[in-house]
Amino acid sequence: MDAVPIDSLFDRSISGICEYFPGMANLSIDKKTPVHIVGGPTNKILEACLPLGNLVFGDGVQAHCEIAIWMRAAGDPIVGELAFSYRVNDENRSQAKAHKRADKFFKKLQTELADWLEIGSTKTALIYGKPE
Repeated sequence: MDAVPIDSLFDRSISGICEYFPGMANLSIDKKTPVHIVGGPTNKILEACLPLGNLVFGDGVQAHCEIAIWMRAAGDPIVGELAFSYRVNDENRSQAKAHKRADKFFKKLQTELADWLEIGSTKTALIYGKPE
């Protein structure tokens, strides 16, 4: 990853990023807003994501789940994250048992992993040393 010449790929501004992610041009952000590398140019923070898949709790009730690890360009991982995306919508709103099953699962998971968790923090807060 360090071999990618990020400085020569785009101007470090929102307008530079819009060349690669055109949808960002629709955001109401000043296109001259500077963009910085997380961790700085000499200590880049990289993220590796491992999709775990979808956890199904009932008809139409599922959560997308992945593990993300932040690390410096060289060295040990800094922090990991088990992320899940769970939605209640009009199609699955009536599946009360499945929603309770999902809630119970994620609460139990947090209890079991309590020794590994940084309660009340985020990856970003840990890197920058301040709350978001």
